[in-house]
Amino acid sequence: MALFLMLTSFLTFAAPSASAQQLMANGLHAQPWINKYSETVLLDSLAEAKASGKGLVILFEQKGCEYCKALHEENFTVKELTNYLTKHFTFMQIDIWSDWKVILPDGKTMTEQDYASSLAVRNTPTTLIMDSIGHVQLKLPGFAPAPVYRAAFEYVVEGGSKSGMSLLPWMRQRLKKKQAEQGG
Repeated sequence: MALFLMLTSFLTFAAPSASAQQLMANGLHAQPWINKYSETVLLDSLAEAKASGKGLVILFEQKGCEYCKALHEENFTVKELTNYLTKHFTFMQIDIWSDWKVILPDGKTMTEQDYASSLAVRNTPTTLIMDSIGHVQLKLPGFAPAPVYRAAFEYVVEGGSKSGMSLLPWMRQRLKKKQAEQGG
């Protein structure tokens, strides 16, 4: 808890902008920067991310999920955060209960529900951050407030996920460094 409080004191964001959240036909929340597919072809999504020099983020959600709603209404209305996310990543959504097909990079096909299960996604939202070749860099289960959510993405962008250090120790180390720079 102390880490969270310290992080929020160092990572500040502008107040969320008021915006009515729209739902897609499947009940998931819509964002203009999240790719929409009639069929999820993971290889195409990875190729698109790689071509644009970005990683791929898969948001696992479900209809009626209050924490998914909070992710969209609280975090994704913070322009500074969404600008950072979209600068570094391409986004797609998967409904953990859907029978829509996912075509994996190896050509195998399974339902979105089976794909979520294969990745041990049990709650929503779950944010899965992958590099451009499909290696999972971070799996962030549940809702995290905007400053912590951004820090998780910075962890990946800044190479923390490849350093062998897990997210929380990386965040502590980073916080200590910021405190030292500020003389405190």
